[in-house]
Amino acid sequence: MIKEYKSTDRPEKALEMAVDHLYSEFGGRIKTPAEFLYECCRLAQSYVLYAASKQPQSDTDSRHMLKPPPDLMMSKDLTEKIRPAVEQLRHELFGSSVPPFPTYEDAVQWLEQTAAEQNASTQAYSQTRIALEQSIYEKLEEYQVLTGEDYQLPFPLTLLEYAKPGSKWVHRVNVWGRTSLATLAHTSRKLVDATGFSQASVVAYILAGIPPLLASVHIDMSDGLSKEFQIFRRSATVTLRTPYITDAQWRKIRKRIRSEWHTERKKPVTQGKTQLRDIVQRHGGVPKDKRHGEQKAFWEQVQQEYNLWADKHGHRKHGGWKSTCQAYERWLKKTQQGYP
Repeated sequence: MIKEYKSTDRPEKALEMAVDHLYSEFGGRIKTPAEFLYECCRLAQSYVLYAASKQPQSDTDSRHMLKPPPDLMMSKDLTEKIRPAVEQLRHELFGSSVPPFPTYEDAVQWLEQTAAEQNASTQAYSQTRIALEQSIYEKLEEYQVLTGEDYQLPFPLTLLEYAKPGSKWVHRVNVWGRTSLATLAHTSRKLVDATGFSQASVVAYILAGIPPLLASVHIDMSDGLSKEFQIFRRSATVTLRTPYITDAQWRKIRKRIRSEWHTERKKPVTQGKTQLRDIVQRHGGVPKDKRHGEQKAFWEQVQQEYNLWADKHGHRKHGGWKSTCQAYERWLKKTQQGYP
């Protein structure tokens, strides 16, 4: 049984949740009020950063990343396993294994200031670098013309993600070469790949000692659109990081996915609608000619074929060609809203 705790980007709510959790989990085992308050503040910060690190950078993408509750026990276990690597990185960058900044605000200030300084230093040789890159691209294009083979871009952009206090979105900075931020980006990315934590939460742990949180269930929605074939696709990817998912949690997962597909309290597409779609496609689709005679002849033919199928399979037949046309339009509207 997985005990769930909701995520929140409101500090006052996060602190309330942290107090409730720590009091129920540890009770009298916490020695002093100061120790209890310290642990509450650390966990509250984790809640806030967890909520922020799950958000994309724009409202247009906000529906693609859902925020399931974090699993605190699993998060604590994973954090302990990566602690030696984190301490080693701190020692390499700052000369000590303890968190280098007393608050996360100080850590973000250092990160952004360092990014600006390192970005400015790269401008000194930017013209030489750009010229060299252009020369390499030209050679790759010559290779492609000679062999007919594609090539991968040789200079991938490296980004470092972090959550900024007071912001609901993940922020990113470019990192270069062998700089301190590049080292932070590469090592944190390795820890992300090993644990499933977000990079923003791992960066917060490295710089300020705020424990990262991980969801036991991750739901990602993505859309695909082919303009060439006029096909819209929507898919849901569910990642489970524990086998102990209850029936109630499965129902919540299903409800969230149906919500993203806008299918709550709506009947699924029937076999009859699928058959109607197939008949229309076999006839080359709805004619683009909007003249009444062309449309009527097309839908009468579709109606005739559909009624033959419906009579054979025990489905309700269409009373006229307009009924067939309207039934297809209703199906088309559902597919445009994300129906499978």
